[in-house]
Amino acid sequence: MAGQELHITDFSSEELAQRVKRTQDAMKTKELDALIVYDEGGFIGFGSVRYLAGYSHVAPPIPAFMVVPASGEQTLVIHRGMAGTQHNMADIYCPTKKVKSPPGGHMGPDWAAGLVEALSESGFSKGRLGVDSLNALRYPMVEGLKAKLPDAHMVDARGLVEQVRRDKTEAELANFMKASQISKMGADTFFNLVKEGVPHELALAEADHVVRINGGEELNVIMGAGNPWVWGVGARGDLTFKEGELVAIELNARYHGYFSQYCRTVALGKVSEDRQRAVTAVRAAHDRAVGMLKPGVTGKQLFNAALEEVRKRGFDYSQVRYGHGLGLTIGEGYDIADGDDTPIQEGAFGVIHPFIINEPGNRGTFNALWGDPWVMRANGPEFVAE
Repeated sequence: MAGQELHITDFSSEELAQRVKRTQDAMKTKELDALIVYDEGGFIGFGSVRYLAGYSHVAPPIPAFMVVPASGEQTLVIHRGMAGTQHNMADIYCPTKKVKSPPGGHMGPDWAAGLVEALSESGFSKGRLGVDSLNALRYPMVEGLKAKLPDAHMVDARGLVEQVRRDKTEAELANFMKASQISKMGADTFFNLVKEGVPHELALAEADHVVRINGGEELNVIMGAGNPWVWGVGARGDLTFKEGELVAIELNARYHGYFSQYCRTVALGKVSEDRQRAVTAVRAAHDRAVGMLKPGVTGKQLFNAALEEVRKRGFDYSQVRYGHGLGLTIGEGYDIADGDDTPIQEGAFGVIHPFIINEPGNRGTFNALWGDPWVMRANGPEFVAE
C-alpha cells in the first residue's frame, strides 16, 4: 500500500515489534508454525488484532484478522471498505506494513482465500496453524480454511494473545490513564445535569461531547434510573430525571484503543431509606475489596469479600460481576466474580464495582454501583482517575 505523509500511530514501531515478538514466543510454547488472530473490534472480548496492528481504528462490527508467522512480519487482513476507506484508515493510522483485503468485494468477501494468501506470503502452507478466537469464527470460514490448507492442522489457540496482553507497558499505561481521566470528565459532566426534569438524553449527549472533544474515540455508557427502572444503553426518548431517584452509570471512554471505566451512583434529592442504604452498601463493598488489592489476589477473593459487605446491609448478589480487568476491551484478563481464580498481577489495569439491583422485575426496582479505575502496583492499587 502506498504510504501517505500523514501517519498517526498509537505506539512506536519498537513497541509494536515487541508485541509481535512476545506473541511469537507464546506461539513457540504451543509449537505453532503460524497464527490467525480474529477480532470483531467489539468493546467486550477481542482486542487482540488492535494489539498486534498497533492502531485502534479496527472498528466494530467490521471483522479483522492478523496473520502472524513463526518469524517475520505480521499481516493485517481487513475489508477494503466502501471506496477503500478501511485501507485509507490503515494508511494513516496503522504501522503494520502488510495490509491485505480478501477477494470477493465488500458484499461477499472470501475471508478464507484472503487468509490463505496472507499465510502463503508469510511462508506457511503446512504444519500447525493456531487460531485465536476459533470459537468465534463462522463455520463456512473454518471449513474454507481446512479445504484450502489440506496439509495444515488447525489448533484452537483462543486466549493466546490476550495472555500476552496481560503484561502492560508504560505506553499502554499512559493511554489507560488518559482514558481514565476522560471517563471521569464525562461522568462529572453527566452528573452536573442530573436534576429534576432534565432529559436523560441531554445528560448522555453532553457527556459524550465532553469525552470526544478531549480526545476520546468513543464512549460507552450503561445507565440505571427511572420509575419504572430502566437499565441499559438504548435511547431513552422523553424520560427525565425525577426527585427521589437513584441515578447510576458505568461510563467507559476509549483513548488510543484503551478503555477505562468510572462507576458512580447519586441520589437525586431526598431518597428513601432503602435507596440510601444501597449506595452505602456498594461503597462499603468497594472499600472492603480495594483494601485487599495486591499482586496475586484473585477475583474470587475480592468478590466474596465485597458480597459479604453487601449482604450485611440487606442486599444480595444481582448476577452482575463486581469488576474486571481493563485495557483494549471493557473486561479482560480476569473478573471480580465467584469462580475466577486468576491471580491479578502487578501492572494490571482494573476496576472494582460492586453492583446492587433491588427487587428485580418490580416497578420499585433501583440499582447502585461504585468503582474507580486503577493500576496494580507492588504495594497495591494506584487510582488513575482522580
